[in-house]
Formats: sequence, C-alpha cells, structure tokens
Amino acid sequence: MGSYRSDPVHLEFWYRCVKCGYMYTPQQFQALAQLHASHTGEKEAELLEAPERVPCRNRGCTGHLTRTESEYKEAR
Repeated sequence: MGSYRSDPVHLEFWYRCVKCGYMYTPQQFQALAQLHASHTGEKEAELLEAPERVPCRNRGCTGHLTRTESEYKEAR
C-alpha cells in the first residue's frame, strides 16, 4: 500500500479526539498523520509518536487526538 510502513508504532490501538470524542482507527490515524505532515512539513514518524500534535478532522472541531487503551481488532 504505497508509503504505509509497519514501523513499531502503536497501530493496534484506537485513537480518540480529546474534544469531540470522535474515534479513529489506527489506519485513519496514520492517514491523518501523513496528511498533517504534508501540510506542515513535520516528520510523519514524529507525528505518529505524538498524536496530540495531530488535529481532529471532524467538522468544526479544533481538538487533537490521543491514543486510547482500547485495542483495535480488524474484522476478518
């Protein structure tokens, strides 16, 4: 899948916006980090380690993301 890498990042957990509560899957979080990195020039790897620097994309929300303790299980 293109530039998706399986770095030892926390890609087995859900991510949640601290403001609106919207939940993101690990894949959605990685895509948001890539998008934010492309706009700001920050390093994607650094954003993946610091979800609080990744803004929520929910309409009208100005919050940021945090990693939850809920494990993400892919439907098989």
